[in-house]
Amino acid sequence: MKKLTDTFNEISVRKGDYFLIELEGNPSTGYLWEFNVKAGSAAVVQKDMEPFSRNPMVIGGGGMERTVMQALESGTIEIEAQLLRPWDRTSVAQRRTFKVNVE
Repeated sequence: MKKLTDTFNEISVRKGDYFLIELEGNPSTGYLWEFNVKAGSAAVVQKDMEPFSRNPMVIGGGGMERTVMQALESGTIEIEAQLLRPWDRTSVAQRRTFKVNVE
């Protein structure tokens, strides 16, 4: 599965393929990554969190927020990611833009 990150923000896939967006986050702060498909067609299939520490005594630690999406149509998909508090739409702390070219 191809992966998008902070430093690698463009990939090419085929229609129907799954791809991964991996961004650093810390949900215990109230901030979560939300994704908006600005162009093209893609769907979120799965979201999870991979903690940086495997130590169960670490509370409130950050990790990698992992979101699997599926390319639904050929063309170009543009995705905007926003790190925000879902209850406060004005609290955007970071933005990222990703481009997925779909054959």
